[in-house]
Amino acid sequence: MENKIKEFIKNCQVIVIAGGQGSRLAHITGELPKALININNKTLLEYCLEPFKEEGFQDFVFLLGKGGEKIQNFVNQKSLAPNAKFFIESQRLGKGGAMKNALKMGLIDKERPCLIVFPDDLFLKRNPHQFVAEHLAGKEKGCISSVIVTDKMKCDYGVVKKSESNFVFYFEEKPYLNVSLNTGMFIFEPEAYSYFENLIDMEKIPVEYEEVVAPVLAEKNLLYSIEIPAENWIPVNDEKGLKKARNSLN
Repeated sequence: MENKIKEFIKNCQVIVIAGGQGSRLAHITGELPKALININNKTLLEYCLEPFKEEGFQDFVFLLGKGGEKIQNFVNQKSLAPNAKFFIESQRLGKGGAMKNALKMGLIDKERPCLIVFPDDLFLKRNPHQFVAEHLAGKEKGCISSVIVTDKMKCDYGVVKKSESNFVFYFEEKPYLNVSLNTGMFIFEPEAYSYFENLIDMEKIPVEYEEVVAPVLAEKNLLYSIEIPAENWIPVNDEKGLKKARNSLN
């Protein structure tokens, strides 16, 4: 199995998607792309890329949007990613549209698997080796894709249960619920690319593959789940997430 993991890592393309507008943090970042937010003298982009470089991933494709030139210059100046390719969209494509476009342009090799990451999804204990091992286990069961999910969900509100007569018999403030959340990180085998090509309509951009491709793969039992503790994943989508990331990395 270890040889299979090493071979997969050597062959796998890391797709870095940073095409969002970052509007919920614009009052903090200004013109700076969210991926370049600095926490403890290191950007979110560096936190994202380092585990994959250290594990031996060799090819990186950056699908960028607003502020993409700044990200490209930062990556090149810092030599953050070996064999880096870049595409900066001129109009919003959505994650699904960006993937289909990259496949059409040949930025993503259709003969090789890929792993999708987002700089604004902070993983406190990211383990690419483990993710690949579990993905390969799912592949042996017939899956052609995997998604990293949390083992539970932190509810932002109090949970109340009541009787038919409206008496409250249960109350818990901000509990963890027994629901898994999509962290945004996917692994796709080459066999999955046809679903992007066939299901994503570029005339309807922006298109998100989580809304179009993932449900079909799940329905066909082709999508495997890789579970991590919810505490290890911090989505930095707003000021609350940014504060939590800064506190966790101190």
